[in-house]
Amino acid sequence: MTTPDQGVEFGWLKGHWDAQLAESNGTAGAPAPATASSRARQLAWVDGRWRLGAAANYNNAAAAGAKTRWGLFGG
Repeated sequence: MTTPDQGVEFGWLKGHWDAQLAESNGTAGAPAPATASSRARQLAWVDGRWRLGAAANYNNAAAAGAKTRWGLFGG
């Protein structure tokens, strides 16, 4: 990646549960205005042969407006 965000990511694993939390400036390398941010969350139940989870992302970009995405996944 030539234009990464600056931020931090935390993960948690306990038994079958797996979670990630990420916070970044959400600017893809551009100067960060005070209101720009990106927040991502993911929670999954992981078994030996399958997984099921949910993910969400909120991106507050001044130029493009705020966008929220979420999804469910399994495999």
